Amino acid sequence: MRKSLLSVSLSAVVMSGLPITTFTISPTAYAASDADCSIWLCLPTGFPSGCGVAKNAFKKRIKKFKSPLPNFSSCLLKGSPQSSTMTHKEGVAAKMPDGSYRNGQRCVFDVDSSGNIYPFTWRPYGCVDTWYYVDIYMDGQAYGEKFYYQR
Repeated sequence: MRKSLLSVSLSAVVMSGLPITTFTISPTAYAASDADCSIWLCLPTGFPSGCGVAKNAFKKRIKKFKSPLPNFSSCLLKGSPQSSTMTHKEGVAAKMPDGSYRNGQRCVFDVDSSGNIYPFTWRPYGCVDTWYYVDIYMDGQAYGEKFYYQR
């Protein structure tokens, strides 16, 4: 993981027979990648069209059991003023057959050695699977929709 992204371009310009080398240095950002940072922009809207790179970065992060989002401050340019505070909250949710979720609960049920589910042992009753979610907050207020996903 890179701690800083520094683009340096070299160009040799020959003027009056003397080579002159110039360096162009872009502002330093402390992030794993631009793709990781773009998750902050795309996740609150459910990764709409044009957010494929961010969605792939999100999937890669959760596949490696990393936090779904990088630290927001790691995505800011060094020295830039921070006008808003961005945070996120992760959680679990039991997915129900009707497509709804019960936030804060895992889907748990008992299975015998043959793979049969014991009736009435679901917690919460009738759940289908355990999903995960991410909420994003800007200055303490919910920003965008809760995003549900499976690992």
